Amino acid sequence: MSRNILIALCLVASAVLSAPNAQANLVVDGNFAADTLDDPPNPPWTSSGVYIDNTFICCGDTQDAEFSSGGTLSQTLPTIAGDSYVLDFWVLDESSLFFDTFTVSLGTTFSETITGDEASSYTEFTYTVPGTDIAGDDILSFAAYNALGDDWNLDAVSVTPVSVPEPSSLSLLGSSLLGIVGLLAAGRRRDKNRVSRA
Repeated sequence: MSRNILIALCLVASAVLSAPNAQANLVVDGNFAADTLDDPPNPPWTSSGVYIDNTFICCGDTQDAEFSSGGTLSQTLPTIAGDSYVLDFWVLDESSLFFDTFTVSLGTTFSETITGDEASSYTEFTYTVPGTDIAGDDILSFAAYNALGDDWNLDAVSVTPVSVPEPSSLSLLGSSLLGIVGLLAAGRRRDKNRVSRA
């Protein structure tokens, strides 16, 4: 009987710790669905040389943000100083040239540049931005350079806090482990009592 309880407690602890934490996307309108076709993205996006397009769509969406050469797009996010974040987005360079560049930055020093040959079709890019780069209320920005005048396309932008186990999950795990130890100790005492009575 105690073995079955032990197995059940282990399964409960495992399920609690492996359950994903629902993390809110800090980016407002990261799929550009609330925007009007052929217009610049709506606030809170700030842009120059960026328009909403439906020629190259991605990720089940009906439109994306299209960057002309020199186009920029940014949004201030409600980040918390010192916290780490996962930055994820999909991007496509229509000309697929290695000297085309698309730069993303978030926080005080985090910046990555993608070249056109890395995004010849819609490609997902995911980065973990360390807390040391986050000052709080940070700006997420994108900038495009296209040598031949073809466009970059951006879609499905998200910034989410790095998942850490919730305190309630950790306390449940601790309680489960204490219960397991208690059951094992009780089982050993019963076994000793059976042997000594025999």
